[in-house]
Amino acid sequence: MKRILLLSNMFPHAGNVASGVFVEKMMYQLIDDEQLNVDLCVLRPQRHKLVAYLSFYLRAFWSMLVGRNYILYCHFVSHTGLLALIGRYLFCQKVVLNCHGSDIVIPAKTGGYVHKLNAITLRCADKVVVPSSFFAQLVHEKFGLARERLFVYPSGGVFYPSTLESSNHGWPKDPITFGYVGSLSLAKGFQIIAKSINKIDFRCRLLVAGPGDIKLIRSIKNLNVEVVYCGVLNREKLNQLYTEIDFLLFPTLLEESLGLTPIEAMAFGVPVVASKIGAVTEYISDRKNGFFIEPGSVDDMTNALMRIADLTAAEYASLRSCARKVAAEYDENKIVKEYRSVFQKVCNDGKA
Repeated sequence: MKRILLLSNMFPHAGNVASGVFVEKMMYQLIDDEQLNVDLCVLRPQRHKLVAYLSFYLRAFWSMLVGRNYILYCHFVSHTGLLALIGRYLFCQKVVLNCHGSDIVIPAKTGGYVHKLNAITLRCADKVVVPSSFFAQLVHEKFGLARERLFVYPSGGVFYPSTLESSNHGWPKDPITFGYVGSLSLAKGFQIIAKSINKIDFRCRLLVAGPGDIKLIRSIKNLNVEVVYCGVLNREKLNQLYTEIDFLLFPTLLEESLGLTPIEAMAFGVPVVASKIGAVTEYISDRKNGFFIEPGSVDDMTNALMRIADLTAAEYASLRSCARKVAAEYDENKIVKEYRSVFQKVCNDGKA
């Protein structure tokens, strides 16, 4: 049996059930393989951040010391890279890194010591897991890693319902139900939604789920719009939300390394209005499974909402069907086997 020590500074906990939820999912996908044994060492939130990290590093060091035949599986390279180097050069352990986006992109912009440490860490890894082809190209260009050392795995994939209630979701609807799932922040573009939805002249609902600045929601003043804040949802309740909405709004201003939320929604047949940026362009096709807007464009978002209101039942059914087909490529049950094989190959010969 192959032994894996999973290291991460983010993992769900009582204070934040959404923190690193994809890390937890990927852990269970490995645990479900009878040939893999996974031990977990994660950051435990404490009042003092420095104490929390010191405890995390000491526990990780001890685990590596007593379990020298581990494959180290390090999530969020900026925070676990030093541990990967210790495991590689002090304990001669094999290393798989999982880059998620900002953990290497933000340090790369400043070019400081964290970026330099990341570059060293990435070069020492047996395999580097990245969430999209877009991000694989970015890592290849910024760090000079050969493409064959990179493995694209979309953060655990998505739950894909085998059937849906209807092909057109009861379209046309009055009111239309829009959804937003994610952090309530300027970087994620919620202010674009607020400004746009204040301009529309048809009845709709907006279901909002996620942490962040609640004041952004209060900026919606349109009496035609019923806004429902659902808070931070667990997986079961989030899946229920996807069954209730007609369109997901994803106006991010960031070059997303993946953006798993739109794919999750599409698995339930929900078309997406999304910014044309980053990895989003890999799975959204304009007017096929959703609509593109230019990042930050209130006018584009407003026009998309008005266009949605005029969709026929046949047009909406086509959008839903295409959304489902695209999301099927990310079905967790279809892609997990290749993910597990990475660790089998690294353990067997160091080359995945």
